[in-house]
Amino acid sequence: MDKCWMNDPDRLVSPAYAEGVKYFLTQARNHASGRARIRCPCRACLNNLWLPIPEVETHLFIKGINPNYTQWIFHGEEETTLYVSDDDLDDDIIQEDDYIDDMQHMLDDIRAGTFVDVPQDSTHLPNRPSIPVDGPAPSFDQLLEDARRPLYDGCTEFSKLSFVVKLLHIKSIGGWSIKSFDMLLDLLRSAFPNALLPQSYEESRSLERGLGFKYNKIHACPNDCILYWKENAALNECPVCKASRWIPNTDGSRAVPQKVLRHFPLKPRLQRLFMSAKIAGDMRWHKEQQTKEDTCMRHPADSECWKKFDEDHGWFASDPRNVRLGLASDGFTPFNNLAKPHSIWPVILVPYNLPPWSCMKDQFFMTSLIIPGPRSPGNEIDGKLACPSCNADTDSNWLKYGRKHCYMGHRRFLPPDHIWRRRKGLFNGREDHRMPPRDVGAEEIQNQLQMIGDVQFGKSHTKKKRTAEELNWTKCSIFFVLPYWSTVRLRHNLDVMHIEKNIADNILFTLMNSPGKSKDNINSRRDLELLGYRKELHLRRDGDRVTMPHAAYTFNVEQRKKFCEWLSDIKFPDGFASNISNCVSRCECKISGLKSHDCHVFLQRLLPIAAGGYLRSDIGLALTELGTFFKELCARTLDVNRLAQLQIDVVTILCKLEMIFPPSFFDVMVHLAVHLPREARLGGPIQEHRTSHTLDVSADLYALACGPDRWVATYAA
Repeated sequence: MDKCWMNDPDRLVSPAYAEGVKYFLTQARNHASGRARIRCPCRACLNNLWLPIPEVETHLFIKGINPNYTQWIFHGEEETTLYVSDDDLDDDIIQEDDYIDDMQHMLDDIRAGTFVDVPQDSTHLPNRPSIPVDGPAPSFDQLLEDARRPLYDGCTEFSKLSFVVKLLHIKSIGGWSIKSFDMLLDLLRSAFPNALLPQSYEESRSLERGLGFKYNKIHACPNDCILYWKENAALNECPVCKASRWIPNTDGSRAVPQKVLRHFPLKPRLQRLFMSAKIAGDMRWHKEQQTKEDTCMRHPADSECWKKFDEDHGWFASDPRNVRLGLASDGFTPFNNLAKPHSIWPVILVPYNLPPWSCMKDQFFMTSLIIPGPRSPGNEIDGKLACPSCNADTDSNWLKYGRKHCYMGHRRFLPPDHIWRRRKGLFNGREDHRMPPRDVGAEEIQNQLQMIGDVQFGKSHTKKKRTAEELNWTKCSIFFVLPYWSTVRLRHNLDVMHIEKNIADNILFTLMNSPGKSKDNINSRRDLELLGYRKELHLRRDGDRVTMPHAAYTFNVEQRKKFCEWLSDIKFPDGFASNISNCVSRCECKISGLKSHDCHVFLQRLLPIAAGGYLRSDIGLALTELGTFFKELCARTLDVNRLAQLQIDVVTILCKLEMIFPPSFFDVMVHLAVHLPREARLGGPIQEHRTSHTLDVSADLYALACGPDRWVATYAA
């Protein structure tokens, strides 16, 4: 029968589609041999679910049949294009009710991984065996047997394999020792002598390894100069710093490396995404199922960078299965004692092919590397300093008494005829008619990178002075080795989470006038005197006595007390935020220990309320507008036209803040906010590339490192 009906867009009214469904169900009933359930080939189920035949018929009309399923190999049609093992054909007659648990479904997907996502009419793919799964013994057939064998006679909840996997999961989450795990196995074997339980932790791990959970250990120089890999694999000391590869020992015991990098191979993890029919369909969602709207952005596929990349690299965009990855990394301290300096950096890969409700879920994050401590990688990983968007046109001034750079001058982003450009007294005492910084193209950046000399990796004891030609570059990113990298318009995302955190800290500690943390201190007032403006804030001298006039942007004692009482009494919906009241001290009128997500909630939800109730109207309005800006920017759905307005709004907000706060307030994080709307337009919704999502992975690693009962998972809104 001709199968053109499968692509009929009017399936609800098309006689050809109805006749095709009738023919398909007739063949499926004959193949089912009296069974009530068959695999559903609709666009949503993708042959992954066993449903009653009438329900399958409903799915085929409502959701449509999968157009790539042109050879009905699960419903009685002989498969001729791709290799199918005898086990696959036998497994098709296993009813859904025969499965003990979902573990066998997973193994079925792994075995069928060759053809669950290959177009059945493909002519460029020869016959080939299934994708091999990385991992040592046991064999795949042994795993399949363990997945089908009940844990004990009559058990319908667990197979041998699923029970062991879940037990290992509990061990990891609970932080059990190997000894306690073996003791539990001994107890279980005594209580259930007929159960198919492993003898030890090592035997349990051998079952898990068969699923392909594998990583490589690569020794590294303790100063991060080299990896003992490939041509350096046989070395015993670093050729750069001469540090020993091994921890010194005098008792003749086994040599232990000083530093070990954990590397998780990427290829088998990408293959595993396509071994599940459901996930394989989601990996094509960005091309086949996403609703396209000209002005609405819900996913990175709606962004300018994604569309431009498709235009420049049509061969890559033509196949929706080609994977697009985002990379993120952030450090964390693995010990409960934060006073002990130690930094571990997981490197996370995010598959952006998935729909927005899946791609930022931690179960789809792929840990690529775990960079060990105790010191942070520093120059050995790619990062950006100061403002990568403004580049050489970054406007900064050195504060003599504050001993740091301030980043002001946001009037140059205003329209050329804006009245604030001519208002001297409200700003720094000068008019500002400069144009905004221009976008720096890839060719110019590559020319700048060519000015950098040979970079020596490792922890140097001397600080290298950059020349004027090197600008703010410390080294050339390794990603420029990629042939397409220079054409990508957004090569590095600004970290919105950390920008929010720093801005919230600046505002909160300045409002509270916190000693040592406030941006308004005696040095900032001395810098104002030196710059010669905002005279109402200059220091007042009476003989040997020097006083700081009260600033309108700081709380007095009574306001601080009321603010702390209000903040400590706030209650949030369950799961919306952590208990911020734990960070508030009513007696001392202090706030400390706010995490990144706490600052996210404070800036967007609490600051507008606090600003309106305790501060002068113009200051309250500026801070309210700032919170509203971040709230709109971090929305799950962005409107392109609204982003253009947000770009105008953030410039106005920053100019208002320049009229309120001293120069020391404006560190580079405050300045970077001016570029966030542009980055959202280029890269898609902020929700899809916020580092806070990857921090959840770091948080899980932190919990595993600390062990049981020492850490509580944070909330995420």
